[in-house]
Amino acid sequence: MINNLISFSLCSGLLLIIYQMLLKGKTLYTFNRYYLLFSMLFSLVVPFIGIESNIPIVDVIKPVKDAITFPSSKEMWLTEPQPQMPASHTVTTNDHINYWRYCLLALYISGVLILLFRFVRNLYIIKSIVKNGECLSYERARLVLVENSHTPHTFLNIIFLNKHDYHSKNIEKAILKHELTHARQLHSIDIILIELLQAVCWFNPFIPFYRKAIELNHEFIADAAAIDNTTDITSYQYLLLNTANQSNGLSITSQFNYLIIKKRLIMMTRSTPAINAIWTKIVTVPVFISAFLLFCSKTEAFTVFASVKNPTPIIEKALGDTTSTKQSPYKLVASNYPYTKDGASLAALKEYQQTVEKYFEGTDRFIKHPAKITVEDRAKLETIFKSMSRAQQENQMLMFTYQGEPLKAKHPSQADLEIWRTSSTSRVWINDKKVNNSELNNYSPSDFGLAIPTRLTKKSINYKKYRYEITLYTNDYYAKLYKKQMDERYLSVM
Repeated sequence: MINNLISFSLCSGLLLIIYQMLLKGKTLYTFNRYYLLFSMLFSLVVPFIGIESNIPIVDVIKPVKDAITFPSSKEMWLTEPQPQMPASHTVTTNDHINYWRYCLLALYISGVLILLFRFVRNLYIIKSIVKNGECLSYERARLVLVENSHTPHTFLNIIFLNKHDYHSKNIEKAILKHELTHARQLHSIDIILIELLQAVCWFNPFIPFYRKAIELNHEFIADAAAIDNTTDITSYQYLLLNTANQSNGLSITSQFNYLIIKKRLIMMTRSTPAINAIWTKIVTVPVFISAFLLFCSKTEAFTVFASVKNPTPIIEKALGDTTSTKQSPYKLVASNYPYTKDGASLAALKEYQQTVEKYFEGTDRFIKHPAKITVEDRAKLETIFKSMSRAQQENQMLMFTYQGEPLKAKHPSQADLEIWRTSSTSRVWINDKKVNNSELNNYSPSDFGLAIPTRLTKKSINYKKYRYEITLYTNDYYAKLYKKQMDERYLSVM
């Protein structure tokens, strides 16, 4: 989520820079209006859109020995187990609570509430002014005459004018035409959208610049409409200078302002050739395409999936999943594997640890050859393991689990075989025997009952030479394997 919000800010900044370089000085006012609005919405949506890249590999692991690793921490192994609490009590700890996350969340919510309060307050003030003012109809808009000295300004289809100036006929028609353009084109809708977006995404530093660009472009549009039927642009420019003052309306209304008068006067004398306007609009298309490809989410879609109805946790760990938690980092025990509520005694746990330690090898203290464990020790370990509570089981370095349901049949595609037979980073196994990749020339997709592409982790033994293990089973072999796994799905495995 944080990455998406960062992408939103960066994308909006990039498109704003393109606007400043490409469109700002051109008289494409209507196009600029929609460019700015679309840029904001585009930047907000694109980071949450995912693009799938087709890769004929999926993270389902067959050779556990190459993909699964266990912790080498001696301290974890030798730590004394904690006595079990009664079932009616639970123990909680706040040692790993991330308070910064809650502080940032509180800061974000506070900012949103403050900005929303300001927005609602401005709407309430406008409603009160409309309610207390004198309302008149004017060319499909509403005039609201007020007593204050604010310059003319517009909200939605409501034009606010000074009551004394209106009845004295001191308001020029060009000014009314200017404000009427704001009302008819509902420029306030743009400001409302940007206000709401700024309230929710106030962390984006580019939104205020978008707002200024949108408000300025609104004035350009209204000025163009006001001088559309006159050749005396100079008179209108002097009229703007005489009308603008420092007493302004609310932030969500369209209004006169000294700060933008200079830019408006300059743009009134400019024009953009038609050919330049066309090419400028065309150039924005690859800009948006590039921004989409740059800031959208990238995900990988695989052409082969080995579907498992209830995959065992040992396979999930073999997938290279690194999303473990600090409380229970190695959830490898099947959910339906036997355990007890009260757990094993301290003496039983020590016996379990001492038995397993006999088979440690090397300085990394791995059990590299579980087959060396004798039948008697294996039976003893399994019995003690089943007497443990679930928390005790998940704290052991040597665990028991169920093999689980066998993998469902899945044929590879012809495209998969073409890639695997020529890939130098893929190692191919057929019926549990390693073969040359070129051996796949003798097979078609229908010859295989199951295909298991495997992505090796960086800790895998053969990672430097290979990136993938391709395990294939012919139809007859898979049928026998499936029957065997179905018969043994509830046998304990280490």
